[in-house]
Amino acid sequence: SSLTKDLLPFSGMADLQRSVMNAFKQAIFLEIGSAARFMRLEKKEHMTLWNAILKSDLDTFSQVKEKLMCTNLVECKSVAVRLHLWSADSTHGSNCDVLLHRAPPLDEDGTANTVQDFLNLAMPPLLKDGQLAEGVEILLQGLQVPLDTPLYWLSLHASYLDHFVHLVARMPDTSFGDTVNQ
Repeated sequence: SSLTKDLLPFSGMADLQRSVMNAFKQAIFLEIGSAARFMRLEKKEHMTLWNAILKSDLDTFSQVKEKLMCTNLVECKSVAVRLHLWSADSTHGSNCDVLLHRAPPLDEDGTANTVQDFLNLAMPPLLKDGQLAEGVEILLQGLQVPLDTPLYWLSLHASYLDHFVHLVARMPDTSFGDTVNQ
């Protein structure tokens, strides 16, 4: 039906696989500044990674993912973060935009960057006087995230299967979105 076609932009599993693997490759590129590690995986390892995702086989997934991750914080140029800006809209239901922004794991002094540091860099209107603006919540996997949480810790322990940390900034209404878009 046309409703299904509107909801699902994929014509089959091959499209979904291509989309997920491209997102994974993009995350690796953001982290180390090159997709070479991902591109050097043998086709068998690509298929192992995809099959592990399909079967929710985290052990196998982790074995392949480990080959792709930064080996230390110095090597890691950025944490792969997608910031989803979600606001309620009484007229249209809801509105969601996605921001992809560089998220260095460390500052110039070598201190771990936190969620607050990332928001201050990527989307300052979400903060007011070092705290979240009124009505704003930052969520990860449905849970509120403390602003002092290190980004790299989130990358290690709470990234999704596409290797991105997906933060959701839930805002009270679209009028806040107008402020963000200025």
